[in-house]
Amino acid sequence: LEVEPRHWAARVNLAKLLANTGRAEEAAGHLREAVRTRPDRLDALLLLANIEFNRQRYNEALEAYGHVVDALPNNAQAWSGMAAALYHLGRPGEALRHVDRALALDPSLQEARNNRVAIAVAAGESAAGAKVEQ
Repeated sequence: LEVEPRHWAARVNLAKLLANTGRAEEAAGHLREAVRTRPDRLDALLLLANIEFNRQRYNEALEAYGHVVDALPNNAQAWSGMAAALYHLGRPGEALRHVDRALALDPSLQEARNNRVAIAVAAGESAAGAKVEQ
């Protein structure tokens, strides 16, 4: 990075190492720079979204997941991430629509399957999917 500070791949690799050693804030900074340098690299953007989500920075995660979905509307992982972020932001109705979209794209996505029950209950559905009177 000292030789070529704009080298996006080096920043992404460094970010992965930092994230794996508990240095998520530093990892996020390197990923933001990588994405700024190469906005077409959606793998770096998805990694940034996941790191921001894990840091409980749900608005930032939601924004990053949204950019991935804009570019790759069939990315079930990004839809699932958006659903989880929306849920944590207190927007269960939107979260339910997003998790259902993720599951429509990839019914085997375990993360989305696991999250759907909690999201549905928060949105006013029973675990079976029926609307609950509130």
